[in-house]
Amino acid sequence: VRLVGDISHQSPAGNHQDNRSRTPPMIKQGLLLLCCLTGTLVWGREPTEGDVNLDQHLKFLSSSRYPIDQNENSREKIQDHIKDSFMRSGLKRVEHRFNTTVRDEDGQDVVVEGINIIGINEHSSDKMGAVLLVAADYDSARPMCSGSCLELFQNNGVGVAAMLEIARLFDHNSRFSGDWRSDLTTIFVAFDINTKEHLPGSPGEQGSKIFLREWLWPYLNENKELFGGAFILDSISKLNYENSSQKLHSNFQKAFPSAYERISARGKKGDFLAMLNNGDETTATLMDQFKMQYELKLRKKLPFTLEELELEGRPGAVLEYLNHQAHYNFWTFKDNENKAVPLPALLLTDTENERSLPDTEACNGKLCNELKEYMDDDRREFVEATINGVVSTLLQRQSHRIEHNGGMKAVPSIMVSLLLVLIAKLLR
Repeated sequence: VRLVGDISHQSPAGNHQDNRSRTPPMIKQGLLLLCCLTGTLVWGREPTEGDVNLDQHLKFLSSSRYPIDQNENSREKIQDHIKDSFMRSGLKRVEHRFNTTVRDEDGQDVVVEGINIIGINEHSSDKMGAVLLVAADYDSARPMCSGSCLELFQNNGVGVAAMLEIARLFDHNSRFSGDWRSDLTTIFVAFDINTKEHLPGSPGEQGSKIFLREWLWPYLNENKELFGGAFILDSISKLNYENSSQKLHSNFQKAFPSAYERISARGKKGDFLAMLNNGDETTATLMDQFKMQYELKLRKKLPFTLEELELEGRPGAVLEYLNHQAHYNFWTFKDNENKAVPLPALLLTDTENERSLPDTEACNGKLCNELKEYMDDDRREFVEATINGVVSTLLQRQSHRIEHNGGMKAVPSIMVSLLLVLIAKLLR
């Protein structure tokens, strides 16, 4: 519109303005309206991966979720938030309640009730490998420091926040973007009461183990072939580019000789997200698909990487720090007849205590910095890469891309053409 006005002042008659060069108000208004509509339709669509918002979840995870009476309020807050998040993500919500035994603050073993919170994006579930699962623990071990401390975020906090964001972004893209439609069932689970992480140890079963036996196996009609695998999100935010920040014990070398060589060649830096798998064919396929999507999303060269940890040798004592996450219960699952039925699962982890943080982040020997100090730009980028990688894998596996042949996709082109015709007429 400004261009038309400028040209009208360049008429050969000098200050005389030819009436033919004036833009009638109605055409001007129509032109503006057309521009607005065109811009809305062309630019209104959001990108596939979407904007990650971890903070909306992490603010509910700053208090202890260890299952004792004094933490009841903080546990209810995060449980309500998970349920609300699943509802906003269009998921069918299910609560799986169970009993297990934990050790209380007085060292006594007590029976407590836990709640595994399940969100289901339900579609076809009767095809081979149809059902995929994304899960993380939402409770916490008894913190070793008072008040708000990083232990509450590093392990189960960031993991469950990432899981909730994956559910939200998957729903956004498969329901509202207009580019994808879901075909197969995807299940999101927030596991409660990981007794294997309790210090001192609790004698009861983990919530994830009970979930497999009481909920998932019946849901699959006791048919392993229907299960395409699980993404288990554990501690996924620790990042350290300093040399020798990644602990590589002799047992690690025996269990993962190839990974040991690669990590050592990079200076033993804690600069990677580990993908732990047991060599199962279905798990390996899931890992390859995630790796491809993860690397596709990294449009620029970043200082962190993916590292495949496949059990090649004798695991030995390395399992002491790899068997307390939920993936291990999938690998060692037994049916109601006590028959081993290993289920595919891929653990995504920063290796937890096997990776140190920079010395500047230590507080009297305890990691008790505030979340806003810990989740710097580098760590956010590290976590967001994991989230976008899983979302893209789910879209490729569980959905189909909608082909746009005409329809709304063609409208912007038509409007642009009309806009050009109008401008040409006004310039005559």
